[in-house]
Parts: sequence; structure tokens; C-alpha cells
Amino acid sequence: MKFQLSLLIMTIVLTGCTALNCYHCVEGNMITEDGQETRVPGEVKCARATKVNCDDVQGEAVCLSLKYTAVLIVNGLTKRLKAKGATCSNIKGDDICAIEKGSYVKEGVNVSSFNCTASSCLIDYCNTGSVPELSFMIMGTLLCLETLFVH
Repeated sequence: MKFQLSLLIMTIVLTGCTALNCYHCVEGNMITEDGQETRVPGEVKCARATKVNCDDVQGEAVCLSLKYTAVLIVNGLTKRLKAKGATCSNIKGDDICAIEKGSYVKEGVNVSSFNCTASSCLIDYCNTGSVPELSFMIMGTLLCLETLFVH
């Protein structure tokens, strides 16, 4: 009976652990020389509603967190950009920063400075600092072990 209950608990716990899940978002602002502030185009707030499953990513996926600042010159107008983002990707660290910078250059924007930091992790929803699913896994595992070995 104990074994069957433990097996049932572990099955329930592991059903939510099949694929890596991450948050996908980008948010930030741009400030022009004259002090006008605008939001980053295509902004998606970093909230629980922006979850993505990494099954669609080719190769070994990780959750990425990205923060960057840049000075952009668009049509002779200087804009200061400060943004952060999160996504699921198989591209790691400095490579994703180079790709992000390249996306501005590709659009014909003169990038006079670009500072970027990226970090990766392999735990569900770890790219915004919230890991409730891991807590449920630990709780379920402890309950399972207690059911097997105590009593």
C-alpha cells in the first residue's frame, strides 16, 4: 500500500516536469535627448502570463535572463535604451548579447555603446526569480519518502 501511494505521488509530481518552461518577455524604455520617454517597441511585461514551453527550441534549451543598455543614434537623434528580457533559447551568454546588438545594427541604427549581461538557468521559470514549481516537486518528493519509510 505504501509503495502504491508513493508511486502515485511521484507520478503526479513528475508529470509537470517533462519540459523546461521559461518566461518570455521584454520591457524597458528609451529616452531621447530632449527627455521624452517611450516604451520599448513590442513590449511584453514579465509576468506569469508570458510562459513558454521550451519543447519548440532546437537543441539543449535554457532559460535566459538578459539586461542591456545602449546608446542608439536613429536619424541623427540620440536615444538611450535600458531594457531587460527573458526567453527560452539554445543560445547562451555573450552570443545572445551579440545577436541582440546585431538586431539594432541590421535595422540601420548606429549603436555607439552597448552593455549587455546574460545569465542562464535550467529550472522552470528561473529567469525571473520565481520558482514555485520546484517547491511543489520538493514537497511531493518529501511526502513520497515519508510515506515509504515512516510508519
